[in-house]
Amino acid sequence: MSIVCNRGYIEDEWRFLMYCPGHDNIRNELHSLLSTHDVVFKSLNDDDKIRYLLTLENETTSKIVGKYIENNTWARGDMEFIFECSH
Repeated sequence: MSIVCNRGYIEDEWRFLMYCPGHDNIRNELHSLLSTHDVVFKSLNDDDKIRYLLTLENETTSKIVGKYIENNTWARGDMEFIFECSH
């Protein structure tokens, strides 16, 4: 099952982490926080940022991104679906 935002886009990882306007405020906080932990993040292009976000090579970054995903999925009411799919 794909989740479609109210603008008609399929909300995949790329859109969820980088572009969906419904998540602008918290995403800006995420990117700002990541930039303080890794100064390179801010200078990455979008392709490299998504790779960085999905690779999660260090523990601090993993926790920050995980919290962002958790906060946004709870806010959207998707956690029940995610738990069902993970079994």
